[in-house]
Amino acid sequence: MNSVMEIGDKICLLENGILAWQGNKDEVLQDENEVLHNFIFASPFLQKLVEHIK
Repeated sequence: MNSVMEIGDKICLLENGILAWQGNKDEVLQDENEVLHNFIFASPFLQKLVEHIK
């Protein structure tokens, strides 16, 4: 994910071969798309971090 955020101009996330989300690196962390968030915050550490931020 780090490399995507560093070099990606347009980012697309596929789920089961279907476009689930698209946008740019500035929109990734601001969007409320559940599929996107489940992908980005998949690790237990990041899930706990998100819980504390809310």
